[in-house]
Amino acid sequence: MPFHEVNKPSYKSKLFVSPDHCPAMMSAMRVFLDRGDLCDVVLCAGGEEVRAHRLVLAASCPYFDAMFTSELLESRQEKIYLQGVDCEALKLLVAFIYKGEITITESNVESLLSAASLWQLVPVIKFCSDFLQEQVEADNCVGILTLADTYGCQDLFNCCQRYILHHFSDIVSTDEYVNMPEYLLVDLLRSDELHVHKEDEVLDAVLKWFRSDQDNRNLSTVLQLVRLPLIKWKVLSKKIFSDPLIANDTGCSHLFTDIENCHLHPELLAKEKANCMPRKFVNEGTRIYIVGGETHPGRSTVCSVQAYDPHKECWQQLTPMNVKRRGAGVAMLDGFLYVCGGSDGLEALRSVECYDPRSDSWSSVVDMNMERSSVAAAVIGNYLYAVGGYDGYSTCLNSVERYSFQEKKWTLVSEMNIARSMVCVGVLGKFLVAVGGYDGSSDLCSCEMYNTEADEWTVMADMNYCRCMAGVGTIDGHLYVVGGCDRAQSLNTAEVYEPDTQRWRIISPMEQPRSGLGCAVVGSELYAIGGYTSSEYCSSVECYSYLDDQWSSVINMQMGKRRFGCCS
Repeated sequence: MPFHEVNKPSYKSKLFVSPDHCPAMMSAMRVFLDRGDLCDVVLCAGGEEVRAHRLVLAASCPYFDAMFTSELLESRQEKIYLQGVDCEALKLLVAFIYKGEITITESNVESLLSAASLWQLVPVIKFCSDFLQEQVEADNCVGILTLADTYGCQDLFNCCQRYILHHFSDIVSTDEYVNMPEYLLVDLLRSDELHVHKEDEVLDAVLKWFRSDQDNRNLSTVLQLVRLPLIKWKVLSKKIFSDPLIANDTGCSHLFTDIENCHLHPELLAKEKANCMPRKFVNEGTRIYIVGGETHPGRSTVCSVQAYDPHKECWQQLTPMNVKRRGAGVAMLDGFLYVCGGSDGLEALRSVECYDPRSDSWSSVVDMNMERSSVAAAVIGNYLYAVGGYDGYSTCLNSVERYSFQEKKWTLVSEMNIARSMVCVGVLGKFLVAVGGYDGSSDLCSCEMYNTEADEWTVMADMNYCRCMAGVGTIDGHLYVVGGCDRAQSLNTAEVYEPDTQRWRIISPMEQPRSGLGCAVVGSELYAIGGYTSSEYCSSVECYSYLDDQWSSVINMQMGKRRFGCCS
């Protein structure tokens, strides 16, 4: 073997990596961009021009890779005009390509998502999707769902779809709902996961969607997904067969024949399993909660809590509140029960508690800004509103505050036109309606409506009766008010506010006068519970059917009480 091969030194190999190389290179490119050095292309959109480097764009986006490495005319052009791209989005996306960071806001997210999808800029698409998932709520969920479907954001689409399924009744009450594309509504109606108390709610939702643009919508496509055999014949007669436009729809005629046969011959239901099985969550979340209140003898204030299940027709004793309360405001959000203020029998309270039905337990929530006894509460969107009340000293309140579940704090909003304690509050879409109450000297028949978006109160038509300590509930877009008292006399009268006429109409009276009663809606039925008859604290419960304008008695509470919180 040759000498030089015998003595040849042996070298091992080692890979060296500079972690600063790529960041330094991108930093230099940003400097070149800022100075305009070596730029070889100008992107134009909306009257704006942005200089850039072909190599950087092509390396970052499949869109520009295909454009600049092909025989397309744009591969040789100095200026490239981009159609359908917002000028601000263009600036932000080019800056992202060079910097790797971007600020997304409610005002630019849609234009960024559109342009990023066109350019196949995957990181920005994901950032937009993540941002929008954090913004999802009832008022915007349909729009975001449509956006997600348009740009193929599957995670965002699934998030919105889950939200709509879980908050279906809230979504139906929004302005966006009626603009939902048919194919997206069909997907939702097919689901067994749709959270509804009764199939009646699905029928109402379909009819609302159809009537909003009935000349351009196919009723049969969506109506066939409503589980019509589960709905009472009386309801179908009123909502479908009494409407000539629907009853005479040739596309639905076979549906109506099948429905009639199922109702006339119940044994056929077994053969129609797909359309006759209740959805998974029907009869869940339909309990009526009775919270605290005042009992007799001795006008004792209590912390006890009960729940009534209308479907099982039974009462259940639950874990009591941490504080005794009467005249408290109560409302439900996402299955949790919130109780605001009230009186412990001696003083007005500002404290707030939350009940979790899953664990049958109570926890404290941030206190309100002021003490409020005889207060009313309601939830719209992600806000809990506490309306009016009594400060515990000498003043009936016209102030209103709302609790942000995201910020976890109470904020005062616009005041009512009239101070109201012992007021009841209902919800009509995005509006709170404050009904009657007591102003410190008189029981009131006046009402006013709060626009939660404009933060302003507007005077409405007066009720036919003065009412304080009344009950209220919303059914099918109409606000029902029952009972209450006028000059210490308990009332059995009831009336309904009809938004179309903006007037109150008298309906059938209850069997028993009630003030300080509780009211709650389950499905399409209104329950009037307990209260004071002018001579005794009653435990009886009545149920109102708006279809035949009749009240009927159901199982009593365990004991008579009044001025308790009540909601479903």
